[in-house]
Amino acid sequence: MLKSERLILVNYIEQDLPFLESLLTNPTIVQFIGKGEVRTKEQINSFYDWIIGHYNLNDNYGLKIIKDKLSGENIGHAGLVPQVLEGEQYIEVGYWVDEKYWGNGYASEIAHALINY
Repeated sequence: MLKSERLILVNYIEQDLPFLESLLTNPTIVQFIGKGEVRTKEQINSFYDWIIGHYNLNDNYGLKIIKDKLSGENIGHAGLVPQVLEGEQYIEVGYWVDEKYWGNGYASEIAHALINY
């Protein structure tokens, strides 16, 4: 389990689908992700399957829930995501933070932890 000073990353499980849905249906959060469109229920389920598929490739891959160490609250999600750009494979550091937590440095903190990992 990857940790930083205030945060931990944990794998998604099926019970976390409502949290994932809250991120994927918020236009403010998704405006800079992919096509910038909120997702349908079917697309949310496909996205969840995509996340779990990364876990099956490598336990260290995939988006994981960012949790506050003290409160246990879900802050967003982040992880190491395999990407192919112009035929080359890369590992992307990806992260989304729920807008109610913006401005607290969580994205920077978890991104640095992932890069250092």
